[in-house]
Amino acid sequence: MERKDLRKTGEPILTTKTIQGLYSASYYLVKHQDKIVGVGLFHNGNEDCTLALIENKKGEKLMLGHFAEGYPVPDQEFFELNKIYDWAFGK
Repeated sequence: MERKDLRKTGEPILTTKTIQGLYSASYYLVKHQDKIVGVGLFHNGNEDCTLALIENKKGEKLMLGHFAEGYPVPDQEFFELNKIYDWAFGK
């Protein structure tokens, strides 16, 4: 499974904006082939997530990501992504 194969599902669980207002970060449940597999972080309404925590075939938490200069990922966004994953998947 690739990060670009993941699609957001439903409404955002949480949306935040940076203090400088440079970008927004929205967290969604993500699906792959019609099965919800994790939580994704989407910047500025992009269709492709920047980061995702998914459950692999062994049931372990796995991070998929794409780091780019225009979309920094501060510690708080990692924290929120992990917190939402644990909430959604009862970990």
